[in-house]
Amino acid sequence: MIGPDGNAIPSVAQGAFPMLVQYLLPPGLRGLVVAGVALLCVGMGIAGRGVFNACSTALTVGPLPEVEAGGDPA
Repeated sequence: MIGPDGNAIPSVAQGAFPMLVQYLLPPGLRGLVVAGVALLCVGMGIAGRGVFNACSTALTVGPLPEVEAGGDPA
């Protein structure tokens, strides 16, 4: 994972976390780590949807009706 020059080898370094979870953690802790990573990904997805929802609401209520009516949005 580390080359002779001391820098990480990108093609191999991507497997560091899965290897750590697979070989170093006991089974009970391994399940908690995998569940935590899954919940983190779900949380990020929910937060992303919230941002898109807020932006669409702001556009619908704000400048979009003026643009559709032929007015100047600014």
